[in-house]
Amino acid sequence: MKAGEFSIPPGPLGCRPDLSGLSCRFEAMPARRGVMLSIIVQAADLNPAAPEATAYRALIENIIRLVEDSPDMARPVPEGGPPLVWPPSGFDLEARAGQAPGTSLRLRRLKLLAQTALSFLVLRLRIPVGRFSPRRYLNQLVAQFRLPQIR
Repeated sequence: MKAGEFSIPPGPLGCRPDLSGLSCRFEAMPARRGVMLSIIVQAADLNPAAPEATAYRALIENIIRLVEDSPDMARPVPEGGPPLVWPPSGFDLEARAGQAPGTSLRLRRLKLLAQTALSFLVLRLRIPVGRFSPRRYLNQLVAQFRLPQIR
């Protein structure tokens, strides 16, 4: 996504995305040195000729420099990808959230156990499925969380 290889066109103004079916089956990543911090900074005026553009760029460069000077701080996700266990810790929540009205929760759990077991095996054992390469997927996932280099 950061490299611009994948993009989704923006929806109509005021439209909210449909996130049904979206879940994360990776485990939480504990902070390695006490704190995990995400900073989102966006310039108020995206015009590079704006007077604030120089100050904004300097701020971003200072943040990146501070993080780069700390060992592994620019790489919050481990090289092999985030932790993955089976069944996933959010299993019961996912089963309840995806349960269709009037259907059996027990049946939903059984189906979800099978789906998550298959996903777990494919990712853990790096088994390619069709054009899907777990190794490439995990490498791209890790790369998405790396801090950008100062240009």
